[in-house]
Amino acid sequence: LAHHRHHHGLPATSVAWGLWDTASAMTSGLSELDVKRWARKGVLPISAERGMEIFDAALTSPEPLLAAADLDLPTLRSPDRSAPALLRTLVRAPRRRAAAAAGSSSASGGSWAERTAALPAADRLRTVGELVRATVAAVLGLAGPESVDEDTAFKTLGMDSLTGLELRRRVVEVTGITLPATAVFDHPTPTALAEFLAGGLAEPAGEAVVVRGGQQIAARGASDHE
Repeated sequence: LAHHRHHHGLPATSVAWGLWDTASAMTSGLSELDVKRWARKGVLPISAERGMEIFDAALTSPEPLLAAADLDLPTLRSPDRSAPALLRTLVRAPRRRAAAAAGSSSASGGSWAERTAALPAADRLRTVGELVRATVAAVLGLAGPESVDEDTAFKTLGMDSLTGLELRRRVVEVTGITLPATAVFDHPTPTALAEFLAGGLAEPAGEAVVVRGGQQIAARGASDHE
């Protein structure tokens, strides 16, 4: 409507507001953890004073459609974080450290996934478990991996669908293993997810395991036929 009125030379200003720091019916369902998660992404709550400043600026803007948010630009530009997709064109972030590290993986003995896959089974599971707990702690804003009980359900730890997707994204970045969007629900504890990932790292490329009657009976190349 604002765009339509503006197109016809009529006054109109529409503001899509970001998160405010005052309680309201719209934000009553957000926990402190939710607010911290947005802050780690570079989106800060808007104070009442700041909101009034934005409102005044909106009224003098020639644009009919505006989005109002208080952004932490240094955080958005951090190489250790990924800006929300909607904001990536607004900031020029440096290369992620992970990408830079990947370029030198051959000099350091291979990627994390290659090094971990070469470990004995017990060490592989322990290493993957450490990765999962550290990633969960980072996503949920916990003190560290020691704060994450390996047998406690992700939901109990405070993870929801959004943080579950963030956990999946970070794990895929490191391991290279394709995970479905429902990974944290299919494998609902750090131990279950670690066991799944460790199994994926252990499977030789191009081989498929044949299971019949509950037992493995053969392993074939991916190009073999029934």
